[in-house]
Amino acid sequence: MTPLTVREVGLGAQGTEGGRAAAAGAGWAWLRTRRGPVHLTSARGPRTPLTAVVERVPVLEPGDRVRLDARQARVWRAPAPPPPAPRGRIAAACAVVWPHLWNDPRALALAADPLEHVLPDLAGRGPGLTPAGDDALLGLLLARRATGHPRARRDAALVLAWARRRSGMPSLALLRWAAHGEGPEPAVLALAALLAGDAAALAPAVRRLLAFGRTTGPAILTGLVGGLAAA
Repeated sequence: MTPLTVREVGLGAQGTEGGRAAAAGAGWAWLRTRRGPVHLTSARGPRTPLTAVVERVPVLEPGDRVRLDARQARVWRAPAPPPPAPRGRIAAACAVVWPHLWNDPRALALAADPLEHVLPDLAGRGPGLTPAGDDALLGLLLARRATGHPRARRDAALVLAWARRRSGMPSLALLRWAAHGEGPEPAVLALAALLAGDAAALAPAVRRLLAFGRTTGPAILTGLVGGLAAA
């Protein structure tokens, strides 16, 4: 196969030379590479720390070999979150998006229950290529990091300890980056709007996040709201 030229690359996908398709759909694929999982998408697709952006993602079957040329790729990283608005504005923004959360009682409990009580029911659990439980935990870690929560490091260590036992490689790799404040573009944009209590930015950011995968977006939003509520 002719190498696909990578236009843009996330921090976790730098230096990738390709690999084999682990899962694929229209306009996207997950590759298994020597450096770890890589998310392949086109220019209109969502960025993550593991994403390589190419002009067009070919039709792939699991096991297909993909060669990538990322030597001239621009590096993408998540924009830094804004300073938090007053608590009342953040709470009001979270209340507005509450009807759009993943309606799973275990994920909704992230807003109130100790993390160690909820983790066994979420890590590696739920529907989706990246399990929705892991997606909710990713949102929680991003919110913890953005607000400077005093338990941010401890909670990240707890989540990663469970994920290493239960989660697949894409989820585990994304959770590792979330622990450092690096997340999928739709997630960090929604987090920024929630943190700022920005009503004008909130609706388009949440629509974009909800369109991120069949279950991924609502689950991440649940974790974001849970993390902000706990903060």
